[in-house]
Amino acid sequence: MIGLVTEAHIEAATKDILALTPMEQELWQYGASIQGRTAVIPIRGIIYPEGMFSGYSWFTSLQAVRELIRMAVENPNVDNIILDIDSGGGMATGNNDTGIYIREMSAIKPITAYVSGMAASAAYWIASSCQSIVVSASGVVGSIGVVLGLSPANKYEVVSDTSPNKRPDPDTPEGRAYWQKYVNAYAELFINTVAGYRNMEPEKLVESGDKGGLVIGAKAVEAGLADGVNTLWSLIKEGIETKNNTEDKEIMSLTKESLKAEHKEIYAEVLVDGVKAESARIAAIMGITFPAGCEGIREAALKDPKKSVEAVKDEIIQAVAAEQTNTQQQIINGLSKVPPVNGVVDEHIDEKTESEKTKALGAAAFAARL
Repeated sequence: MIGLVTEAHIEAATKDILALTPMEQELWQYGASIQGRTAVIPIRGIIYPEGMFSGYSWFTSLQAVRELIRMAVENPNVDNIILDIDSGGGMATGNNDTGIYIREMSAIKPITAYVSGMAASAAYWIASSCQSIVVSASGVVGSIGVVLGLSPANKYEVVSDTSPNKRPDPDTPEGRAYWQKYVNAYAELFINTVAGYRNMEPEKLVESGDKGGLVIGAKAVEAGLADGVNTLWSLIKEGIETKNNTEDKEIMSLTKESLKAEHKEIYAEVLVDGVKAESARIAAIMGITFPAGCEGIREAALKDPKKSVEAVKDEIIQAVAAEQTNTQQQIINGLSKVPPVNGVVDEHIDEKTESEKTKALGAAAFAARL
């Protein structure tokens, strides 16, 4: 029974993988996924600088994270990128370069850090380089600082007299002072870089982070260490909505001036097309036979580029109809004033119906054409 279930699971998983595009399969291979139009890249466990592994429960490679971000940025089916972080930190090497890379890629597609569990120390350094940090209600951030662990020196290790600081002894005041200086220098780089990403003063960042402590959920937002509290799914949904709203605003803000300044080639093409369309419109209007008294419609239409040929024809029809109605009314009024024949007044002449008057009008008009 176990074998049957395993085979069914493998078959279903294989179908799901084969349904992905080659780029999506490569993302999946390293633990990432595409949900809607959002790429979710996990950062889990201890952070290492190199190696092609990411999203495993116990370690993540910054090299793999950068590669996954690159693939997501180049994927036309991805609009947003989320780094799903649950890590207590790791090695200091590689964080600065990765942070700079994330900043550069954020200029192409928005990258958000989502702290599902913890973003501490090196993991918070990475999170701070994103455009925004969103934490779950139980998400923890902080541990801003550097810790150096020293292994005991080999029992018979000898250092040259010219290079005593190759092996400073932490058991001596001089050795401890050396290592403290080293750790402080790295901490200064860490704090200043993260403070710049978070738009905070370094001193304020240290205080907000409880001097290397941890801050949870909404408290992290209050302290300025995060930008909001949310769930991963809601964040993915908001990313889709934000994309749509941004596109709408871009379309609404496009003016003739901005088109001419920012898209010169498109503006030139539109201009040529516009000239052709206007020339064709004028030619079509000039080809219309305008009845007497409708010349004003033609002159107004030629001056108004928004006036279509169909609209001009409608105006002519309406003008002719109005003129005919006016003529009919004048004839009808004239018939009602016909003098008596041989001095005898027709008492029923005012009782003629409108249809009879119209018939009389039609007969008179027909006679006039003959």
